[in-house]
Amino acid sequence: MSTPNPGHGVYRGRTLDDRVEKRRSQLVDAALTLIGDSGTPAVTMRAVTRTAELSPRYFYESFDGRAALLQAVFDATMARFQAEVDKAISAASIDPLDQTRAAIAAVCEMLESDARTARFLREAMAEEALRDKLPAALPRFIATASMQLTDETWYRRADPTRLQLDISALAGALTNLFLDWTDGRFDITRGEFVDYCTAMVTDVVRRRQSRAAPSVFGPVVDGQTRCVHYRTELDIVAIQFACCKKFYPCYQCHDECEAHPREVWPSNWFDEEAILCGACSTRISIATYLNVSTCPHCGAVFNPGCKLHSELYFDTGAQ
Repeated sequence: MSTPNPGHGVYRGRTLDDRVEKRRSQLVDAALTLIGDSGTPAVTMRAVTRTAELSPRYFYESFDGRAALLQAVFDATMARFQAEVDKAISAASIDPLDQTRAAIAAVCEMLESDARTARFLREAMAEEALRDKLPAALPRFIATASMQLTDETWYRRADPTRLQLDISALAGALTNLFLDWTDGRFDITRGEFVDYCTAMVTDVVRRRQSRAAPSVFGPVVDGQTRCVHYRTELDIVAIQFACCKKFYPCYQCHDECEAHPREVWPSNWFDEEAILCGACSTRISIATYLNVSTCPHCGAVFNPGCKLHSELYFDTGAQ
């Protein structure tokens, strides 16, 4: 007969920590089973320990109350989602659209194969203990899926506020779509549903990408539009030239790369968004740029010295 070893806490080949973790997993799974059968109100200490076939004293070994248990169920569910999404993306082809479709298909598969999970997500917003966790967690899956559609550099340079709004909107829309689909409200196949969701994510990301930072030309230009001529921390502006409509960090870059003479923007065109902030990739009108010293979107400070030769780019009337 196996007996506990007081020195190491080993019993039947399991350490004390192993046994605690096993009981915790049993309680989490039991809670999810109760939710699948009767909803989140069914999750009580007695019901969970009875379903897990554990003594009530083991409940407080891992959780200080019902809220902590529900949060653990949520964390475990999100971890399973993330693992399945990551696995699906890794198994897909290198085509970004295929990877996005695979990520969405993985979520559908999980929701369809485990009704407990779908019901838990549906009822999570009604639980005070989970109201803050759900909005924070779901956008991660959208970010994981949509990241495949463009490169990391674009995401890093995109307007962070607008990007957050897009991802939050997609998360809310997709969550409702997923749950309505598992309820059988759409008379379509899983493949058709996955294609629709993929197209929705793609449309939003591509639309934002099409409005993202344009290419900045020059002999050498870094990720924040600094060039070989202007390289300080404040040199983070690129200017679209009136003559060729290309963005360059400075007039010298333009003159070195183009064969045509430079043209300045006439004053009646100062509403053109011909200025690019290298910090957040937001386009700014000429009129705005000439009247500010920082980016109105991200607060990045522009080099004040550039204003001293603005007549090289804009018809400001300076002599």
